[in-house]
Amino acid sequence: MDRSLYHAGNLLLLALLVGGSVFVFDTLPERVPIHYGIDGTPDRWTERSWFAWMLIPGLAVLLTGMMYGLARFMRRHPDHINTPDPKRYQQLSAEQKQTVVDQQMGMMWGITLAMNLMFVAIQWGGYQASIGVQDGLPLWSMLSIAAFVVVTMVLALRALTTSNKLIKTLSGAAQ
Repeated sequence: MDRSLYHAGNLLLLALLVGGSVFVFDTLPERVPIHYGIDGTPDRWTERSWFAWMLIPGLAVLLTGMMYGLARFMRRHPDHINTPDPKRYQQLSAEQKQTVVDQQMGMMWGITLAMNLMFVAIQWGGYQASIGVQDGLPLWSMLSIAAFVVVTMVLALRALTTSNKLIKTLSGAAQ
């Protein structure tokens, strides 16, 4: 996927998460659920507060910043990344290493996109549970967590195999 789509998607999801959470805050009841059991039933409640309500959006912004920071670190320090074939990777030219890094950065941004989508689903589901539209966290909201795990594994495995092939191809071209 084009990197600008990852960035636009992440920005849009964060804006929706933060903006939507701020927008609906005044409609929340005095007590809101802050934790849910495995079946989605609220098992801990707290008084409505900006801190409690904005915890998930804040975490999403923090983790997105961390993922983008790691991607930037990878770009600036390509010798410090973990690759499937480190010996061959270290023999690549700086330009070839950047090709591998660019591919791995796509994985990082894709995982971040899936993570932000999960946070939007959890926050929206939590809002529905808070105002009584749902008895607990909706199933689709809980399934977003499982989907995030699956997407992360798929993207990581794909990056691993693609990086391995890319390193082999580039090292063959370098010789």
